[in-house]
Amino acid sequence: MAKTFKPENGSRQNFNSLFARLSALEAGHTRLMDRVTQLYTELFTQQETIAAIRTHENEDRAALVALVDSGAKNLVNAPNGSGVRFINIPIVLQPGDYYVMFKNITSTDTDASVCQFGAFANDDSQASNYPQLKRGDNTGAMFAVTKQTSYVRLYAANNFVGGAGDTVTFTGCMICTASDYAVSSAFVPYRPSWQKLYEMILALQSGGASTQSVQPALMSAAAEREEDDTDA
Repeated sequence: MAKTFKPENGSRQNFNSLFARLSALEAGHTRLMDRVTQLYTELFTQQETIAAIRTHENEDRAALVALVDSGAKNLVNAPNGSGVRFINIPIVLQPGDYYVMFKNITSTDTDASVCQFGAFANDDSQASNYPQLKRGDNTGAMFAVTKQTSYVRLYAANNFVGGAGDTVTFTGCMICTASDYAVSSAFVPYRPSWQKLYEMILALQSGGASTQSVQPALMSAAAEREEDDTDA
């Protein structure tokens, strides 16, 4: 007759203990997986929130860029110019940081590959630091104005004394505040501000300006206004 196996009391206790430990591990694993799922859900929600915030930030920045570029960003009305040794560009700037950009600069000077640039007051005294601009396309630099200017000057040479007999030529000049340039580095043509247009109209009414002198600015502003109305 076959004998039935009966575990001893010690073996039964060990088995029960092992089973209890396995059950505890399984419960712990379940809790861990539940926590992992919760964390994954929270992370996914955060990523969606961050993506939405970035989308809004990009939209806000695009709107800000459009606002700056469509306004009176370019402070100088100088689409092109040429001069022997140097050329003066009339512009009144108050102390502050600015950026100057040219679509193109060429010079008959052969001693260097840059042109000297600077701003001057009404008495021809220094009104800014003097950056040097590379010749060629889309060239520019930051400059700091220390007192009210009367004009800026672009030299044919890389200094203030050279360039005698040489010609410097530029196309597409833009001068804007450093803060506007930080928002958008895009070149935009000159557009007078509403305040400037108002002053032009007053000058016409008082006889202090001719129609020919203000017509280009008025026509440009009218065209910009028509574009804005069309876009709207």
